[in-house]
Amino acid sequence: MRVIGVDFSGDKSEGSKITWFAEGNLSGGGLLKLEICCPITRKDLTHKLASLKQPAVVAMDFPFSVPREFANFWVPTARTMPDLWAATQRDSFSTRRDEFVRLRWEQKRTCDPPESKSPLKRHNPDMGPMTIWGMRMLDCLWHCRTVSVSVLPLPESSPHGSGHPVKLLEVMPGATLRSLKLPYTGYKAKDRIEKRQEILNKLPNLAQQVASVQVVGLSAKGDIYKKCEESDDALDSVIAAITAALWVYAPDRFPHPPAPGQPGHQVSLLEGWLFKPYQINEPAEEQE
Repeated sequence: MRVIGVDFSGDKSEGSKITWFAEGNLSGGGLLKLEICCPITRKDLTHKLASLKQPAVVAMDFPFSVPREFANFWVPTARTMPDLWAATQRDSFSTRRDEFVRLRWEQKRTCDPPESKSPLKRHNPDMGPMTIWGMRMLDCLWHCRTVSVSVLPLPESSPHGSGHPVKLLEVMPGATLRSLKLPYTGYKAKDRIEKRQEILNKLPNLAQQVASVQVVGLSAKGDIYKKCEESDDALDSVIAAITAALWVYAPDRFPHPPAPGQPGHQVSLLEGWLFKPYQINEPAEEQE
């Protein structure tokens, strides 16, 4: 199985290689061999995901949807995320978002952790564009015929796909780091290389502790390690890939979205679900 982590960019220039992705192979024995970590354009990323030649789990760092109240304000007929993804192709998001924020402020989704920002944040140079570009990409993948896309917590797969199964997870590297009790703030500053090194040095051991996932390809002398030392975006893509591997091997270490019939189930189908592990060293049942 292929495992891919994506640190997505909302940069205005669609051709710029500011999005980073990390890719590796996850074996049946829990061995995650990281092989690639490099920048990519959004267009090339979409093509790459649509052209996967084997089953994959892809963890991506951007909001897959928007708060329910805004969804009802923006697209009143929407019932699930794909309805909203389709609406992003009509260029009404920014105008309606600004109207809504003036009335209701920048709300968060039910699944958003305290350390996250609202998908409706207007004055963050990356958050709003990242949300809209990301949802547009999801719309393209949802209607792709070359892979069979599933986006948890949606119960169904993409309606037209007939290729290899590809699972898409929304993640937030900072939330994963916080759950693993690693530095989750301050590591992005250019002069905080020591924090990035601490994360890189401890991640493999924690992955094995949490989910018996053995990470290979992240040694201090390796190319991927050096890229992550230099770039917090590269590091976030690696953290996302490792989060995907943890989810594959220890789904019980992650909060689950509400099941059908439970309170909040329909909301999660519209707002999406952010997958972050429970706090390390704390039983999952105590965190429900």
